[in-house]
Amino acid sequence: MRPQAPFVEMDKAQRAQAPLDYLAEELGQRLAAGPVRWDMQVSLPEPGDAIDDPSQPWPENRQQVTVGTLTLLQWQPQADGACRDLNFDPLILPTGVEASDDPILAARSAVYAKSFDRREREIASGKAIQATGQGVTR
Repeated sequence: MRPQAPFVEMDKAQRAQAPLDYLAEELGQRLAAGPVRWDMQVSLPEPGDAIDDPSQPWPENRQQVTVGTLTLLQWQPQADGACRDLNFDPLILPTGVEASDDPILAARSAVYAKSFDRREREIASGKAIQATGQGVTR
């Protein structure tokens, strides 16, 4: 996913002064001005390119194709948003998108499921105040 907005680097002083939830605040400000978009870009393999080994980089000259655009219109805080209780799984893909033969995807799928289970237990036991927003001062 490649953002349509240009990248603006923060200097060291700006990073030091940024609040912990800077990215969420910045996203909210950007959305107040209008939709935020990312282009989904894929690199097309050529014969001999490893499609099952992420440790083997492809040459920089591989053809890049924009296959779609993600448009974000609004967001919700993590603590009480609709996505808080969802498990990210890199193998649950939208129609028209298929996973590669990269075996790390199956490993990531399993690890993310384990992480989700642990997070849910911490939330249920009251140990995850950052995830629930309870007891967090802003």
